Amino acid sequence: IFPRSAPVVSVWVAVDDVDVQNGAMRFYPRTHKEQLHHDVGTDNCSALMKGQNIPRSLLPDDPVDIELSSGQYTLFDGMLAHGSGRNLSPRR
Repeated sequence: IFPRSAPVVSVWVAVDDVDVQNGAMRFYPRTHKEQLHHDVGTDNCSALMKGQNIPRSLLPDDPVDIELSSGQYTLFDGMLAHGSGRNLSPRR
């Protein structure tokens, strides 16, 4: 859907403590090595432009959830498939 750009390093900084219950970031290993198909207009909660979404069938079965304490951060390849679940906790 989008052209491959120059390598980009992304950073995620935890403003509050984050765990799986309140929407920890989920990374899909090895997905940065190839361009994945994106469906357009299928996800109204997507941070990607045009409501893009990667079909679950294209994602590996071994995602890694990253839990961080407030002030911690993680760096990752901008092409690595990632996202987070809904906040199911009483915390923000």
